[in-house]
Amino acid sequence: MTSRLWEIWEQLRSSYWFAPAIMAFAAVIASLLAIEFDRHWFRDIFGDIDWLFNNQPEGARAVLSTLAGSMITVGGVVFSITLVTVANAAQQYGPRLLTNYMRDSVNQLTLGAFIATFLYCLMVLRAVQSAPPDAGADEATFFVPHFALLLALVMAVMSIGVLIHFLNHIPGSIHISNVIAQIGADLEDQVQTRFPIQLGKPADEDPAQALQRWKNIAPSELHSPDDNQPEARNIKAEKSGYVRFIDDNRLMSLLRENDLYLELDVQPGDFVIKGESLMRMAPNPDECDEICGALCDCVLIGNSRTPAQDMRFLANELVEIAARALSPGVNDPITAITCINWLVATQAELGRRSPPSPVRQDKNGAPRIRSDALTFEQMLESGLGQVIPYAATDKMATNALLDSLRRLANLTDGPYRAAVNAQIRILKASAGKVQEN
Repeated sequence: MTSRLWEIWEQLRSSYWFAPAIMAFAAVIASLLAIEFDRHWFRDIFGDIDWLFNNQPEGARAVLSTLAGSMITVGGVVFSITLVTVANAAQQYGPRLLTNYMRDSVNQLTLGAFIATFLYCLMVLRAVQSAPPDAGADEATFFVPHFALLLALVMAVMSIGVLIHFLNHIPGSIHISNVIAQIGADLEDQVQTRFPIQLGKPADEDPAQALQRWKNIAPSELHSPDDNQPEARNIKAEKSGYVRFIDDNRLMSLLRENDLYLELDVQPGDFVIKGESLMRMAPNPDECDEICGALCDCVLIGNSRTPAQDMRFLANELVEIAARALSPGVNDPITAITCINWLVATQAELGRRSPPSPVRQDKNGAPRIRSDALTFEQMLESGLGQVIPYAATDKMATNALLDSLRRLANLTDGPYRAAVNAQIRILKASAGKVQEN
């Protein structure tokens, strides 16, 4: 259930209709409440303030009509600007960044503000009644919802403020340095929260001891890759797609409640084919089909990757921007160097952390899950390692990447430093081949 709710929430927060729809609904409710307040309490409470009641029906209609027309017009302009920005970003930086712009709350709230003000003015406009022909100016004021009209003016002024903020926000949101910095910051946050992957609690031992303990406790059926083991159940993907989300809390809860052990074969970001193994469970429970279905639901598969649990996706976004920047048609090594700097910062953060345990235990200390967590070497290859072929074609990018790798090597030791030095040798070899050609 959690994975399904997460998928729905991801779709809602990445859409341009959800926030405006909520704001539009709130505006309709606010208009009804404001009109009722006008009818029953506003004149009794603020009757001594004469200037609040100087509105005539014709003037109120003119004001509300003008506000409604201008708000929907500006809302259309805002939507057009947003679409142009999104299309330009997708073309220059890569289509994977579309989700970042779709999630931009400023764009969503700006569009929602103008739509909400438009609907509010329309709803209040219908409440403005015509005074009798023989009514005086003072009597005519009783046919105007003064408080609702005042609130419409306040909303219009606030909408102008939102528009100013939107126009100031758009240039900054497409500035490539800000785009890269945001991806880099998200990547560092992922390192801090998901490395090692928080699937239950990590085993107290070092990775080698934890793995040996797993082999001693977990059923022997999980130690063999043979899918035909009679006591092991291979849970397979029901459709093809990317692993978007793993509901780790629900997964661990099911295993603990049914006293089961599991080997997880996939990680967020992996592409699985229908019928391919997601996990292997042992021993085989009595209500196997029901439990297997619940375990399978813990792994959400979709059409695209998401940065929620997928660190490699964020690294790939930086790699894509760097690759486009170093293409002959763009030739922008400074942008590529900015991507390299953020990738190095992430690797340095990973280098400060101990290797993740492949075994995760429940709250009672019992090892329940074996999963190969993302390693320093894998992230290095997914990020800086993928930039090397592109950086090798540009002298400025080559020098910057070489310097960054050397700095990274100085910040690491042991196998981490060896992996970085291996990338340095690959970069030198690639740059040498380019110079020869």
